Amino acid sequence: MEGASWIGAALLAAAGVGGDDAPAAPERGLALLNHVALQGFGLDEEQFDALWTVWPEPLRSLAAADGTSAADRRAMALDRYGLAMDPERTRPDGSPSNVPAAFAEGAPGRWTLSCLACHSSAIDGRFVHGLGNNRFAFQTLVSDLARLKTQRGLGLTEQEKGMVFVPLGGSDGTTNAQTFSVLLSSFRDADLERTPGMRPMLGAIHHDLDAPPLWNVRRKQRLYLDGYVAKDPRVIMQFTLGIETDGATIRGWESDFEDVLAWIESLESPRWTGEIDQALAREGRVAFEAHCAECHGTYGDERTYPERRVPVDLLGTDPVRARGIPGSFREWMAKSWLTRGGAVDVDLDPAGYVAPPLDGVWASAPYLHNGSVPTLWHLLRPSERPAVWRHDRDARYDLERVGLTFETAAAPPEGVEAAARRRWFDASRRGKSAAGHDFPDRLDEEEKRAVLEYLKTL
Repeated sequence: MEGASWIGAALLAAAGVGGDDAPAAPERGLALLNHVALQGFGLDEEQFDALWTVWPEPLRSLAAADGTSAADRRAMALDRYGLAMDPERTRPDGSPSNVPAAFAEGAPGRWTLSCLACHSSAIDGRFVHGLGNNRFAFQTLVSDLARLKTQRGLGLTEQEKGMVFVPLGGSDGTTNAQTFSVLLSSFRDADLERTPGMRPMLGAIHHDLDAPPLWNVRRKQRLYLDGYVAKDPRVIMQFTLGIETDGATIRGWESDFEDVLAWIESLESPRWTGEIDQALAREGRVAFEAHCAECHGTYGDERTYPERRVPVDLLGTDPVRARGIPGSFREWMAKSWLTRGGAVDVDLDPAGYVAPPLDGVWASAPYLHNGSVPTLWHLLRPSERPAVWRHDRDARYDLERVGLTFETAAAPPEGVEAAARRRWFDASRRGKSAAGHDFPDRLDEEEKRAVLEYLKTL
C-alpha cells in the first residue's frame, strides 16, 4: 500500500507542512488525509476519467459527444458521484491539485478513498471541510468502477470484491458507514492483526447514515451517534481496517491520527451569510432555551453542552442504528488496541442517540441521523416531513426553509438505473424512517418560525 514514502519529510516540506518550521498538528492531519492511502479502495486517475464509458444512456452519449471536453466529462463525473473539489488543495510541489476532496493521492495519479469523501462538501459553491457530504454516491462509484474493471479484464482487489456485495448506501448522501467498521473488524484480532476466519456478526443490521459535521467533535467527550466510546485518536482509526493492510501498518499511524484528531478539533462551523431578523432570532433563542437546550445545550459566550443520550423509545427516531450494532463488536472494541485494551471507556449497551451540538446546524442538511429530513423547517414540523423526496442538486440551498431544495413523488421511479433510483430518499425503507424527534410540536407556529431564525445564528 502506498503511504509513507509518498508523504515523507520531502513531501511534507514541498507541501509547506514540514521541515524546521513544522506547522501545527492540524495541518499535518489534513496532509495525511490528502496524501496517504489509508484504505484499500481506490483507482487510478485514468480509470476515474474513463468511468463515463460504462455510464448508461443517454449519459454515456452525452459524455462521448463531439464538443464534450475532458474537463466537461470530469465535471459530469463529479456530479454523478457527488464529489466536491477543495479549491485550496495543492499537490506536493505546491501546484493546484485536480484530485477530488474525496480521495487521497497516495502516489502520483493513484487515488484512494479518504475520510473526506463523507466529511467534506460544498454548500452553494462554498467548500467546507467537515461538512457532511449530502451528495456522495458511494454505491454508484463502486459499481461503476467494478463494471469498468470487468470490461477491461482487470481483477478486483480483495476489498473491492467485498464491496461489490456489501450495501454501501441505499440513497445518495448516506452510507452504511458504521457497518463497514463492524465488518472489517470481524477479520481482526485485538491487536488488529488479520485472523484466518471471520468473527460472527450476529445481530448486525445494514443501515444508512448521514455523515454528521466534524466541527462538533470538539464539543464532545464521546464519539458516534450513540456516544458508545470515549474520544481518543485510536478510536477513529477503526475506519482504516482495510482488508489488505497489516496490523503493524495501522498501529504505526497512531501519531498521525493524533494530528488528524487535532485537525478535526480545529474545524469551525460555517457562518450564515444571508440576512437574519435579529429581533425574531432573539425570540427564538428564548423558545429554544426553554424547550431545546436541555438536550442540545446553550450558545453564546457562556455556552453549555450536556452531551445527553436520549433513549430511542423517548426520541422516537428510527431505531435501526441504535439496535443494529452487534454486542460482539462493542465487546471486541472494548478489548482491542483501538481502546488501549479497555483503558478508553466503551459502553456496551448505549441504547439511545446523543443529541448533537447545533453549531452550523443551518448548513448540515439533511437532518436526523439517517438524513431523512431535508430542511430545518420540516424538522420543526414532524407531520409535514416528506416520505419520498429527491435533492435537487442544481438548485441553490433553500434559505427560506433552511436546507436542501427537493422534489417529492408518491414513490421512487421504476424502470430506471439503480444510480438514478438512489437519488431518491424513501422514508418507508428499513432504517430510513423520518419519524420521531416530535419535541418541536410543543411550540406554536410563531415559536417555530422564531426558532428557525435563531438556528441560523449558531
